[in-house]
Formats: sequence, C-alpha cells, structure tokens
Amino acid sequence: MLLQGLDTAQARDVGILLSQLGYHSAALMAEQLAGIKLTPAQAGIIRAIAAQSGQSQQAISADLGIAASRLVGYVDDLERRGLVERRHHETDRRLYALFLTEAGQKLMGELTHLLEEREVRLTSGLDRDESETLREMLARVAQQEGLKPLGHPAYRTLGECSQPFG
Repeated sequence: MLLQGLDTAQARDVGILLSQLGYHSAALMAEQLAGIKLTPAQAGIIRAIAAQSGQSQQAISADLGIAASRLVGYVDDLERRGLVERRHHETDRRLYALFLTEAGQKLMGELTHLLEEREVRLTSGLDRDESETLREMLARVAQQEGLKPLGHPAYRTLGECSQPFG
C-alpha cells in the first residue's frame, strides 16, 4: 500500500528504503546486543579487533572511522570487562596492539551468530541467489560512497548521540 499522496516513484525511493531498512536493521541489532550486554559501538569494535588481531589502536580507529581518542575509552571498558587485551606492538613499542581475550573470542562467536540470525531475518523473503545479489549490490554502493568495510558512519559522532547503528 502506498502512502496517501505519494506516487509509486516517491514511495519506492532508494534512499528512503535504505534509510528505513538501515534504521530497522540497527534497531534489531541493538535489541540483540542487549542480550549479550554490548552496545552497537562495542560490537563494531570487537568485530574490528577480531578481523585485525594485533593491529594498533590507531590502525583500528582509522579503519573504523572513529577518532583514536574516542576509541581509547571503549577499549578501556572492553579491557576492564576482560574481552580485549592491549599488548605492546611488535614493531613500535610506543603503540599498543589489540587482541581479543578468550572471553572476547567466545563473545565474538555469539556476536557472529546474532548477526547471522539478523541477516536470515532480513533476507527471509529472498532466495539464496537474490540474497547474494543484494549483498553484492549493497557492497558496491557502499564502496562507491566511500564507506569503510569495518566502519559505520555513526562512528563519526560516537559519544555525541545514542542512536543505535549496526
């Protein structure tokens, strides 16, 4: 059903659809993450550390698109919780390298499962080929727009607002 006063083109605007789905997906993710006591930002940071174990805080902050000063506080919290460990960097003793602890790796497994559940839910109306095509097309659009694979545009304002993202 189209919204009253909108024609088909307006109701099917790609930007609006992406915005609606993005917000919906982020809300689902925030709800799921609450069950494992993570915020979306913490989950993104854990995913980045898992994908780039041993990278410096500076490298991870750059890949996420978050200011290094903001990342420090999040890493401090994850370290206090026993999920992340800082070690001196192999080649530059002035830097710290980030690693997931055993507890962090276990949580990453739970996080991966939640993300897979969310993807299944969001693509349940598509067959396998359609789902893969959608993923490929969205990845191309994200790349075209200069979005970082591990980052999220909301990281630019992390700490300034409490909007969910994922």
